[in-house]
Amino acid sequence: MVLIINQKVNSINDKGTNFACIRNNRHMKQITHDSATFATILVHVEKCNMLGSIVGRAVKYLPENNRLERIWKLAQIDFLRRYYNDRLGLLWALINPLFQIAVYYLVFTNIFNSREENFILFLFLGILIWGVFSEATKGSLAILRSKRYLIENIQVNKLDLFISHTISVFMGFAFNITIYLIFAVFLEANFNLNIWAIVPVLITLFIVCMGTAILLNTAYIFIDDIKHLWDIIVFIGFWSSGILYSVDKIVEVFPAFVYLNPFLGILKNARNALLYGIPPDYFLLLYNLTYGLVLVLVANFVFRKCEHLITEKL
Repeated sequence: MVLIINQKVNSINDKGTNFACIRNNRHMKQITHDSATFATILVHVEKCNMLGSIVGRAVKYLPENNRLERIWKLAQIDFLRRYYNDRLGLLWALINPLFQIAVYYLVFTNIFNSREENFILFLFLGILIWGVFSEATKGSLAILRSKRYLIENIQVNKLDLFISHTISVFMGFAFNITIYLIFAVFLEANFNLNIWAIVPVLITLFIVCMGTAILLNTAYIFIDDIKHLWDIIVFIGFWSSGILYSVDKIVEVFPAFVYLNPFLGILKNARNALLYGIPPDYFLLLYNLTYGLVLVLVANFVFRKCEHLITEKL
């Protein structure tokens, strides 16, 4: 009888212990859920694939207060995500423009008999610069939707996402421009002190890319079809920005176009600095920089006015 009672008591204790364990486990799960780290949230959003886990580990170290450091970390993560799953990785950032250069070089030298000096470097630089603009703008179209988990789970300035995205694109550009400089040395480009002008040119390019990206994304939140329209605009811009021929040929026919399309000045001064070794066109240098700054200010104004609507639609 005593044995039976003891067994029942033990059974009750075991059940109580199990119940307590279950309750504790539920409590721990709730605590774990409530205190889930940002990296875990990111991994969940990335559907727990290998890339997501790597990104998650990186984002875990995002600083909460240092804005500049946060932007830099986000740019690094975007850059790694772009090439991580590709077998050739960063080489794809070079292979694509090299393939375009080869095709256009063969066509324009053999069919159209182009007489541009050092035409292969002429093409190389033009395609690289336009490629940055194309990638920075097209890649930004859905940036707020794709980064919604960041906006919802940490205090991040939405404009910082555009800055970090543009920086990540320029990281790939830095690799390509290094390859260009190596080619330029062997193909005897004229390097001299006028190379300094590439700095304000690249600053202008960065500002124009970011301002355009902000405006595009603001429009894309409300009008999904903007991405198709932008593909057409990028195509037109490629053929009307002096990438395959001299900028001066366009200016001779449409003089006012140089004020509408900043890439005419950007490409002209970039080639002056990194190909011909001649002084920049100071008027275009200053005008394009002003154009970019005004574009960013307008884009920021429009974005701030629509920010509450954007947040509702995300």
